[in-house]
Amino acid sequence: MKPNMLQHLVIGFLIVIVQITVFNHLKIFGAVPDIVLVYLFWVMRHQDRTKSILLAALLGFSQDALVDLWGLNLFAKTALVMFAYRMIPKSEESRPPASKMSIVLFYLVFMHNLMLIGLSLFVQSLATWNHVYIILAGNTVFTSIIAAFVYNFSSDPA
Repeated sequence: MKPNMLQHLVIGFLIVIVQITVFNHLKIFGAVPDIVLVYLFWVMRHQDRTKSILLAALLGFSQDALVDLWGLNLFAKTALVMFAYRMIPKSEESRPPASKMSIVLFYLVFMHNLMLIGLSLFVQSLATWNHVYIILAGNTVFTSIIAAFVYNFSSDPA
């Protein structure tokens, strides 16, 4: 039985809380992984487009509300799910090679971080200009390694 939307929402909110309490403090050279984005990749693999977009919006909004970014993650995560939904193979399809999926996930995480930087510079809500290289290089590499690991080694729900 596949988990329903309420289960995905509860799991997503727990992941947002873990992201804020644990992973925001787990830094390697200043880079922070975005496990909410990793979870959204997993949801895109197992849910239809509408549910994935709604979940991305709710989780992005809750992440923004808890770290006082108000709309940056909401827009970036929702836009990424809207545009990248077809790039993630579904659970019914055969898995592509790990190297191909790692490159796709790296590209998607890079686009997400690029949207976050662009939005934050546009609305001037963050002092991200000093951290552009850390966000674009560090966060992208850190998150895409975790996403590739989770994607390639996770089993499909029964």
